[in-house]
Amino acid sequence: MDRSRTLQIVCADPDLARRYLRELERGGALCELVLALSPTEAQRNVGQAAPLVTLLDESAVAPGDSLESSAALLCEI
Repeated sequence: MDRSRTLQIVCADPDLARRYLRELERGGALCELVLALSPTEAQRNVGQAAPLVTLLDESAVAPGDSLESSAALLCEI
């Protein structure tokens, strides 16, 4: 995958993830898309897909965790 064209969507809600994908396609986004259901899965994807951009939706944040701690997890390399 071309890192400069890879976008990762972290979203636990399948309907919402489809809406994100449709909007990106509608906007003419020419990129590889990687979907993760949780920040932990997204962190594993970083080694394989090396996304340039990661979109973190609140639906992927586990109960008891904060959006900030989930974002921090994704920033660890």
